[in-house]
Amino acid sequence: MSINNRGLSKEFQERIINDLGIVECIDYHDGTCLYASLLRLLQLIPKSYKYYIPIHLIPFLIFKRKRVMQRPVKTISVAFYNYAKSVLFVSLYVAICKYVLCKLKNIRQKVDGWSPALAASAACSALFLESEGRRQEIALFIFPKSLETAWRLLKKRGYVSNIKGWELFLFGLAMGIINYFYHYDEAAIKSTYLTIFRNFWGVD
Repeated sequence: MSINNRGLSKEFQERIINDLGIVECIDYHDGTCLYASLLRLLQLIPKSYKYYIPIHLIPFLIFKRKRVMQRPVKTISVAFYNYAKSVLFVSLYVAICKYVLCKLKNIRQKVDGWSPALAASAACSALFLESEGRRQEIALFIFPKSLETAWRLLKKRGYVSNIKGWELFLFGLAMGIINYFYHYDEAAIKSTYLTIFRNFWGVD
């Protein structure tokens, strides 16, 4: 019996209650691991498209209005193409992660923290569907989150403790770096961000 379509099977409940070791894939999904991952991919595409609408639409309306007026067909088609790639990226990421998790469980015959870490690393290959600019944005978004997670893990284990006002120091440091490059090396700042900074801070 599958956990996905028919709830917890009796065998699956017995394994949980009696702690009989790792759970077989048949308790997690129907069919093969590859089939279950492909099915998950197809299920995620219609669910994830709405989350990328504001991510692509808002910058498009703010920064590309003139380009739309000059070359409407090409600009809109490129925007839609990039949007479709983003939807496929996040769906494929989850599908790959699901597949690798199953395979690692079967190969290693255990489930621990290394399995999701390795599965997520393998799933990162889906990021190549995105454009170079989007890959940089995603990396810059994920990197601080990874530092935050690492800090919380160290705090949980008692290696570090909170420092009062530390977030103010980090904010000031970050703004100082941005302002330095804004005044002395604008080429280091992405054009879309540079436009926002000029609107707020003006031009020297």
